[in-house]
Amino acid sequence: MQYFFLSFRAEMLKVKRTFALWLTILGALFVPMIYFLIMLNRPAFFIPKDPMKENIWVKYYENAWQSTSFFLLPFFIILLTTLIVQIEHKSNTWKHLLTLPVPKWVIYINKLLIILFLVMLCYLLFNIFLLIGAFVLGIINPKLTFHTQPIPMNFLVNYTIKSFVSILGITAIHYWIALRIKNLILPIGIGIVGVTTGLILINGWENIIYLPYAHSTMTYFKMSAGSFIMLETHEIHSIAWFFGIAILGFIDFKWVFRS
Repeated sequence: MQYFFLSFRAEMLKVKRTFALWLTILGALFVPMIYFLIMLNRPAFFIPKDPMKENIWVKYYENAWQSTSFFLLPFFIILLTTLIVQIEHKSNTWKHLLTLPVPKWVIYINKLLIILFLVMLCYLLFNIFLLIGAFVLGIINPKLTFHTQPIPMNFLVNYTIKSFVSILGITAIHYWIALRIKNLILPIGIGIVGVTTGLILINGWENIIYLPYAHSTMTYFKMSAGSFIMLETHEIHSIAWFFGIAILGFIDFKWVFRS
């Protein structure tokens, strides 16, 4: 276990010197900042007509997550995984890394854990930025009833967890792709094709639940329908994709760096 924690710490130090950490922070800030500006300049769309029946927090959160779930979140995952693995590709340090007295599984898992840690950090910061923006907006314009209506914490926490589960599949897929392809552009191109395909097929293909690139969008639609407690079928598929691809990726990783 000592090797495991030392390796994880080393990976964290590497990340601090790259754009990956800034990508996480800026990715979490982008949508909350956009919606802050929208609500600041055009608040009428969000002001509840009947505060007793309509919670402004739910409308605010749903709107903020729409573009995030459709586009920004999948592309963030794709770009983040590529950047993390490119640390070794760019500096050509794989051979040196694998000559260290550290098991290959530790190196493989720790890079994946670093990616998942940054993704969770992005989710945490995203929610914090949304909450801060809402409280500031409520002070500027009291008609935006953020200060008088309760924050639906169960709604926020459950959706965040379900959304995180929904991106596990593409995280494992693009981790494997990034390990196998040294080129920076090609993994991103594959991701763009995958996400675009998912958006095109999501309303017309009955087997869309099997396509990991569409899972985050499907979770958003289920959020709008009010299903927040049990995992949906596509989210269970996302977990299966994650573990299946992670295991296959490790087998391939051991084969590629067998000497």
